[in-house]
Amino acid sequence: MWKFILGFSAIATPLHTVATKSKGFDWGKEQDKSFELLKYKISHAPVLSLPNLQQPFEVETNASDYAMGAVLLQG
Repeated sequence: MWKFILGFSAIATPLHTVATKSKGFDWGKEQDKSFELLKYKISHAPVLSLPNLQQPFEVETNASDYAMGAVLLQG
Protein backbone atom coordinates (compact mmCIF):
# COMPACT_ATOMS: atom_id res chain seq x y z
CA MET A 1 0.00 0.00 0.00
CA TRP A 2 2.81 2.43 0.78
CA LYS A 3 3.53 2.84 -2.93
CA PHE A 4 0.10 4.34 -3.57
CA ILE A 5 -0.43 6.59 -0.55
CA LEU A 6 1.46 9.87 -0.33
CA GLY A 7 2.97 10.25 3.13
CA PHE A 8 2.26 6.64 4.12
CA SER A 9 5.38 6.28 6.29
CA ALA A 10 4.67 9.44 8.27
CA ILE A 11 1.00 8.52 8.74
CA ALA A 12 1.84 4.97 9.84
CA THR A 13 4.57 5.96 12.34
CA PRO A 14 2.23 5.82 15.38
CA LEU A 15 1.24 2.28 14.39
CA HIS A 16 4.87 1.15 14.53
CA THR A 17 5.24 2.42 18.10
CA VAL A 18 2.25 0.52 19.51
CA ALA A 19 4.19 -2.37 21.02
CA THR A 20 7.38 -1.86 23.01
CA LYS A 21 9.13 -4.10 25.50
CA SER A 22 8.90 -1.52 28.28
CA LYS A 23 5.24 -0.50 27.81
CA GLY A 24 3.74 -3.58 26.23
CA PHE A 25 0.83 -2.99 23.84
CA ASP A 26 -0.43 0.61 24.06
CA TRP A 27 -3.12 1.62 21.50
CA GLY A 28 -4.24 5.20 21.99
CA LYS A 29 -5.94 8.11 20.22
CA GLU A 30 -2.89 8.78 18.05
CA GLN A 31 -2.96 5.20 16.72
CA ASP A 32 -6.72 5.41 16.14
CA LYS A 33 -6.29 8.61 14.13
CA SER A 34 -3.46 7.10 12.07
CA PHE A 35 -5.40 3.89 11.41
CA GLU A 36 -8.58 5.75 10.37
CA LEU A 37 -6.63 8.07 8.03
CA LEU A 38 -4.88 5.12 6.37
CA LYS A 39 -8.22 3.32 5.91
CA TYR A 40 -9.64 6.45 4.28
CA LYS A 41 -6.64 6.93 2.00
CA ILE A 42 -6.67 3.27 0.94
CA SER A 43 -10.35 3.38 0.06
CA HIS A 44 -10.04 6.70 -1.79
CA ALA A 45 -6.78 6.06 -3.66
CA PRO A 46 -6.56 7.58 -7.15
CA VAL A 47 -6.88 5.42 -10.23
CA LEU A 48 -3.46 4.37 -11.48
CA SER A 49 -2.58 4.14 -15.17
CA LEU A 50 0.41 3.50 -17.39
CA PRO A 51 2.60 6.53 -18.12
CA ASN A 52 2.62 8.36 -21.43
CA LEU A 53 6.31 8.38 -22.36
CA GLN A 54 5.70 11.32 -24.71
CA GLN A 55 4.69 13.60 -21.79
CA PRO A 56 6.94 15.07 -19.06
CA PHE A 57 7.14 13.62 -15.55
CA GLU A 58 7.20 15.44 -12.21
CA VAL A 59 8.84 14.22 -8.99
CA GLU A 60 7.49 15.40 -5.62
CA THR A 61 9.46 14.73 -2.45
CA ASN A 62 8.79 15.18 1.25
CA ALA A 63 10.80 14.50 4.40
CA SER A 64 10.46 14.88 8.15
CA ASP A 65 12.27 13.70 11.26
CA TYR A 66 10.45 10.35 10.99
CA ALA A 67 10.04 9.54 7.31
CA MET A 68 10.78 10.49 3.73
CA GLY A 69 8.95 9.87 0.52
CA ALA A 70 8.73 10.63 -3.16
CA VAL A 71 6.15 10.22 -5.88
CA LEU A 72 6.47 10.28 -9.66
CA LEU A 73 3.57 12.14 -11.28
CA GLN A 74 2.40 12.82 -14.78
CA GLY A 75 -0.40 14.96 -16.16
